[in-house]
Amino acid sequence: MKLGRARAFAILHGLTAALFRRNSKELAGARALVGAAAALLCSCATTASPEHVAARYAEALRDGQLDAAYALLDEGTRPGVAEFRATYAAAEARRDRADAILKSLAGMRASSGEVELVWQGGDWRVADPSPDVVALKVLKRFLTAVEARDFETVYGCLAQTWRDRYTPARLEKDFALEPQAKDRVARVRAALARKGLVVEVSREGVQFPLGEGRAVRLVREAGDYRIAALE
Repeated sequence: MKLGRARAFAILHGLTAALFRRNSKELAGARALVGAAAALLCSCATTASPEHVAARYAEALRDGQLDAAYALLDEGTRPGVAEFRATYAAAEARRDRADAILKSLAGMRASSGEVELVWQGGDWRVADPSPDVVALKVLKRFLTAVEARDFETVYGCLAQTWRDRYTPARLEKDFALEPQAKDRVARVRAALARKGLVVEVSREGVQFPLGEGRAVRLVREAGDYRIAALE
């Protein structure tokens, strides 16, 4: 989403006029805010949007421009040059990957960990669902992973205090040895299926009551919810 230069500088001018009408004690703060606004507006006007970067990457792959494609990869996670070239040495592999990326752009998402944007109708929109909806999604992913014995995913759904104590292998072992583990999972599934389930949301997290004084509790960590207790 881009701002034209004329509009960008009109906004900046308005900010400047409003801020400098304040008394002289606020002058330094006003200058700092205007500077930050100017930087943000210039960035909005010139920085490529996520879907454009993804499309450029896909097109570079499709056209066999591997150096250009590699340059667009995140430096912290990209493979070595030789490995990347080997992965996309064949034209068919490049074409398949490019087609998959381009087809996915209509449903593209961008996330900072605390806020997520989705591409809809030719524009970016903020996806800010309620905490209980987000927590329920995590809980269902956890339950599905347990039932599928996918303990890597189970481990990723746990709060940090549990991840510090466990590994995926140990989780799998303890689940096999715990006679009530399957019953607990079934109890949570049954509770979620009940109509009129009252979800408790607080600053500490989200709690799903299971009945008989039991509950599943999730806490907010690193921009997402994690399982803290399953009673």
